[in-house]
Amino acid sequence: MFKKLFILFLTLLANTPITECTKPQYSTVDLNTCCLFDTKFLKNHEAVRDHLIKAENFEEIKFKTSDNITIEGLFRKAKGPACSTFIVSCGFLPGRLEGMSSLIAILPQDSNILFYNARGHGKSEGFFQFLNFGNYGVHEYKDILAAISTAHEKDPNSPKILFGVCAGAFNCAHALNTMAEFEREKFIQRFNIKGLVFDSGWAQVSKVALSAIDSQIDRTLEKDTWMYSITNSVVSNYRSWFVLPQMKEYEKETCLFGKMKNIKLPVLYIHSKDDTFALFEDAKKLADETPNAITWWIDEKKSSHANHILKLKDEYKTKVQNFISYLLS
Repeated sequence: MFKKLFILFLTLLANTPITECTKPQYSTVDLNTCCLFDTKFLKNHEAVRDHLIKAENFEEIKFKTSDNITIEGLFRKAKGPACSTFIVSCGFLPGRLEGMSSLIAILPQDSNILFYNARGHGKSEGFFQFLNFGNYGVHEYKDILAAISTAHEKDPNSPKILFGVCAGAFNCAHALNTMAEFEREKFIQRFNIKGLVFDSGWAQVSKVALSAIDSQIDRTLEKDTWMYSITNSVVSNYRSWFVLPQMKEYEKETCLFGKMKNIKLPVLYIHSKDDTFALFEDAKKLADETPNAITWWIDEKKSSHANHILKLKDEYKTKVQNFISYLLS
């Protein structure tokens, strides 16, 4: 009798489907013809959102942060067992999740994907601190923590991978650094976080406030003109008298320098040596401090800031997919 029951058990076990995904399944779409790589299309946020919902099967979601801010986003659940869950954190300006949608063609098709708009962006609550960003970074990390928790509720079994661009990269790293070491390790284990993509990120709010604004003025206005001189003078004085003093108050709390050594997860750093918004030397310093850093330093003139997925799409696809395979191996 026991032998028959044992044979029956083995038969049932052999016919039980394996739910663990061991190899990511990628799309074969041609990136050169994909609408999500058309910059004109990407600028039309409503059209992109409509495409994501109707053609890519995303659903609109909302969740609360620990300080009671309602964050909105889009979530797509894998059709079968998910090989991973990606939590995608956008940049500072324009900072809309629609601008990150090109990732759909690069990330595994059998993964869950959560895009969200940080506070003050899109339909999320909160104030967008474009001019008064002296305390930027003090609270934004709470958005990524809430996004991780929300993604985990939707699929607690899949490994999580954080993907941040520009301010999104900064906020992802800052979120992990807000915890004491034992809390961080417990958090990473609980939510099964495997790694972080740190694309065009920065380390220090006060430094990026200087480099990014100066770079934007240089790109927008012609030098040696009265408009350039007046704009530069007004912005410099406003920044010196009002913004930077406020930033210094929170510098110790938000600065990433000296803290990346605490993050033992693999981190893929993607940065252009020609980035005038978030300076390359700062990204390199962060990578040097990171115990398990993998770097892709992009040569000058090939690409600049936070647009590598569009300008170097094929190489970007290869680098990111290789990193994902490494994390999930």
